[in-house]
Amino acid sequence: MKINGYLGDKVNYERFRNWLLQNKEAFTLSRWLLSGGVCVTLTDDSDTPTFYQTLAGVTHLEESDIIDLEKRYWLLKAQSRTGRFDLETFVPLVSPPIHASLNEGLHK
Repeated sequence: MKINGYLGDKVNYERFRNWLLQNKEAFTLSRWLLSGGVCVTLTDDSDTPTFYQTLAGVTHLEESDIIDLEKRYWLLKAQSRTGRFDLETFVPLVSPPIHASLNEGLHK
């Protein structure tokens, strides 16, 4: 079936959005949302920060540092005997200089 130049049952988001913006009167809901007077948008076209950009803003680290830390975490986790970032994996990283008696409390 071909409707308005489109074949099949499905269209991607971009095609549907463009069609809907050209045919605001097609549905009651689209008429209400898209025909002036309503301050509602269907999508946010502004730039959304990436996960790493958000973390960089919160931690004040560079994105590259966060990515390097994540890579190091996954490497340590993979090298762990249990496959987890457990106490056995954690202790060699912090002791010494942190006294061994504090390791368990720091790991929690």
